[in-house]
Amino acid sequence: FTIIGDGPLRPALVALATALGVGDRVRFRPAVVNDELCASLADYDLFVVHTEFYEISKSVLEALLCGLPVIINRRHGAPVPELLGDFVHFVDNTADDYRLAIDELLTDHDARAALGQRAYAHAQAHWAPAVTEAKVAALYRSLSLQHVPARP
Repeated sequence: FTIIGDGPLRPALVALATALGVGDRVRFRPAVVNDELCASLADYDLFVVHTEFYEISKSVLEALLCGLPVIINRRHGAPVPELLGDFVHFVDNTADDYRLAIDELLTDHDARAALGQRAYAHAQAHWAPAVTEAKVAALYRSLSLQHVPARP
């Protein structure tokens, strides 16, 4: 189990892992540079994240583009439109919900594989580099056509 980040709960999590006798099975890593994180995503079974923000994060996008099953908490208020669909596993923001989702996906290999395949297909259709580049190019073309000065 690898936990990446330097959040305020890290010392308590390290102490808890030690107290539970699983410190040798939990790897705590400080914040990781993006290139290293992306290169390591294929080594993991799940991408589990907690966020209070409403947008889709770059880390979640990268995990989805790799076909990594993603577990993420529901947030209060309007849903994140980019995450609507059946390609992520939403949980309530409780330790029990996270535990149940992790247990389910780590023990049900078919469900985990299917979630990863849906994540990959959705991400490739919406956010693959070529798709994103084409969207940005179309936006720039549209904006530039709106500002073409009239010829005399």
